[in-house]
Amino acid sequence: MELKYSQAIKAGIIGGIIIVILIVLKFVVDFLSVKASGIIGCGICCVWILILAAMMGTGALAVRFARTELRDLNDSLIVGAAAGAVAGILGSIAIIIDGVLEPIILPELYNAFVTGMNSGFNPVFGGIGAICICGPVLLVISVIAGAIGGAIYYMMKK
Repeated sequence: MELKYSQAIKAGIIGGIIIVILIVLKFVVDFLSVKASGIIGCGICCVWILILAAMMGTGALAVRFARTELRDLNDSLIVGAAAGAVAGILGSIAIIIDGVLEPIILPELYNAFVTGMNSGFNPVFGGIGAICICGPVLLVISVIAGAIGGAIYYMMKK
């Protein structure tokens, strides 16, 4: 394996761990917004912005790690996207687990959205939605954001 791709994997793991921590923070914000007051729920938007920044930072970190191996902007796009893919896989796993656990732990949150259903069905719908929509979307956005972050870092350091 080329050195630039091993550096992308290393940066992707670092970025993925940060994204997982931010998804846990999202779960805590959800929990607090249900248990305390609704105004705390506005913090979820801030968490998603931080997740997007972490995705872009992952691509930039990969380009920084592999800077001696990169020839041009295309290389930095590929390395950033590869790091974003690794981080996105870790983040997708975390968001799927979050999508399954949130309806079990916070049925009040999902009963407001799914009216007339028994809360026993909500974990199934949360898990299916997380697997079919949230996980893949997070992965695609992570790849794109990683490539953008890598390209921005490459252009700034050029």
